[in-house]
Amino acid sequence: MATENKSKPSNSSKNNRKRKHYLPHNKPVKKGAYPLRPGVQGFFITCDGGKEHQASNEAINVIDTRRFSKLDSGCNGVVFIQMRKRDGDPSPKDIVQHMMTSLASTKKHVSRFLLRVLPVEVTCYTSDEEIKRAIKPVIDKYFPVESEVPRKFAVLYDARANTGIDRTKVIDAVAKSVPSLHKVDLANPDINIVVQIVKTVCLIGVVEKYKELAKYNIRQLTSPKQ
Repeated sequence: MATENKSKPSNSSKNNRKRKHYLPHNKPVKKGAYPLRPGVQGFFITCDGGKEHQASNEAINVIDTRRFSKLDSGCNGVVFIQMRKRDGDPSPKDIVQHMMTSLASTKKHVSRFLLRVLPVEVTCYTSDEEIKRAIKPVIDKYFPVESEVPRKFAVLYDARANTGIDRTKVIDAVAKSVPSLHKVDLANPDINIVVQIVKTVCLIGVVEKYKELAKYNIRQLTSPKQ
């Protein structure tokens, strides 16, 4: 009676098939932070280049907020911490304003890697239309149409990893969104609208006492000379 010659798979064949399910040397998959994107709010942070990971952890401790996550900015020396704000929580502006005022008073050294911390109320793509739409709730909150005390303001603009955007158009789009009773005053504004372009994302926030608080630079603010 003829018998079928079924050879048993060798141990090496079995191991080869098993290896397909694993990375070389059994290294785990590294999951990076989610990318910075429109529709989030939180904190835009500059830091020493190459120290983004350390700066992210440091920022979380300094800002002292529990509902956060790190988002990858894709830019050297830039960190973004997302804040998941709930009803009743202080805004990113209020958190950073309190932090800067406290540091200016105590001169307490709280950071090795952080440079500047800025609040971000809204994020959107960098087109004029998107900026005008996204900034509306910020304008409504800080620059009401009916106000007994008009506010003087200035627009602070900076861009990273985006050479194609028109700086003047962005600033104009932001400034023209503010009701006309509030006036531009570059020398002595009551409040600054901060616009940061990071690749294709526009980050918008507001800050007060920007110059008085060392332009929100933690190192300068906590320096004994300040």
